[in-house]
Amino acid sequence: MMWHQPLARQNTQLPVILSSLASLPAITCSYSKDEQVAIFTANLKVLQSMAELLRAECGVSLEDNRYVFVGCEEIPGFESVALGQHGDSRTMEAGLCKKAAEVLEQHPKVRAFLLESNELPRYADALRKATGRPIFDAMTLCDFYIDSHLDNPRFGIKDWDDALNKKSAEFDFGQSLSVAAELITKPVLLARDAAMQVYAASMQHAVSMMTRSRRQGIKLGVIRLDYHYEPAPGDVDHPGSYAYEVHYQMVPGLTFELCQSGKMTPQVEAELLKGIKALEAKGVSVITGDCGFMMWYQELVRKNTKLPVIMSSMATLPAITNSFHKGEQIAIFTANGKSLLPMEGLIKEECAVDLKDDRYVFVGCEDIPGFEAVALGEKVDVRKVTPGMVKKAQEVLQAHPKVRAILMECTELPPYSDAVRHVTGVPVFDAITACDFYISSHLDNVKMSVDLANQFWMI
Repeated sequence: MMWHQPLARQNTQLPVILSSLASLPAITCSYSKDEQVAIFTANLKVLQSMAELLRAECGVSLEDNRYVFVGCEEIPGFESVALGQHGDSRTMEAGLCKKAAEVLEQHPKVRAFLLESNELPRYADALRKATGRPIFDAMTLCDFYIDSHLDNPRFGIKDWDDALNKKSAEFDFGQSLSVAAELITKPVLLARDAAMQVYAASMQHAVSMMTRSRRQGIKLGVIRLDYHYEPAPGDVDHPGSYAYEVHYQMVPGLTFELCQSGKMTPQVEAELLKGIKALEAKGVSVITGDCGFMMWYQELVRKNTKLPVIMSSMATLPAITNSFHKGEQIAIFTANGKSLLPMEGLIKEECAVDLKDDRYVFVGCEDIPGFEAVALGEKVDVRKVTPGMVKKAQEVLQAHPKVRAILMECTELPPYSDAVRHVTGVPVFDAITACDFYISSHLDNVKMSVDLANQFWMI
């Protein structure tokens, strides 16, 4: 259906994702330039025939040596896919795991797998177990977009335990996503009922994610500035902002001023590398940072770990952009409108994003009453700031009617995402949805197991 992506995007204001390849630039951004991502496709020749389309629609070059493209057409049983028939899932699962092992042996720098074919997600869990690598597919990408519509329940640690104890079996099966998807695609007349439905769906989704991450031992690691403040719920530095376990590692000497300058001293670099190793020792699966200016250190961190690294939510911008028509726009909210200008070249190099592209509308939040506390390193009064943040979003949408989504770039902006979602009705992405996307590539999806697929075909 990738051939029809331009047509579909032209005829709706909703995000359109007709191929998981839309997420490839975002995945690539989290690894060092000498590391690789393996892409499994149903038929390699068919994918190669779409080279120009993929370059134009997804920003993906089939000639990039960071990608290892793997055709599955020769795997026993997989010929049934081309015929639209049901093959032996167990045979195909074994064949895919064997193929993945061969890829890792031939390409030891492969750090992640992307399953391009929509027939492949049912085997993702088996591939995760067999390879020990994160597996991205159509499901993880759809989750990313749905996540931008969901509330962040913002539980504390005790609240998580209470919620987990009260959860029903449906949480394990991610029923919330179907509820949220139905909500998003059908008109809702009562705003209050809509808000409660979104919150209920969000709660279920969060508990499901926490259950699976605890069961599998999947954790997030956060590099922290040498900076002390009381984080608000929803903030990157608040452990209750995530539906999974989080480990924090403060780096002595890594001040906000040093981070903003993009400079690094030998002493602080040594402390940063110690911090990375400390997070690895704690068994984290993904590493992020608590300040958007840590984007300056993205390559340094990536070179010193095999884990995926996302030091800024800007890493997900290509995936967001790929879901909208070229005449539509994305608003990027940042703590200070001028703060990203010195990073223009870096962001283009690291995230494949051109800040001069007229598809992006940059919005500084420095003039919102109460938000000056961020620049002063003081505690932010979220209640005081929220009305101004919502008003700012409304003004942006009025001034730029082609804005279809909002990306909160600053790590102290996620506390306002829910309010902006409810008032504007547009999807809001932020540092939390970015972390969710990368964490989800490590989590099993029990709804997509081979056993369930076989039951479906027997009905």
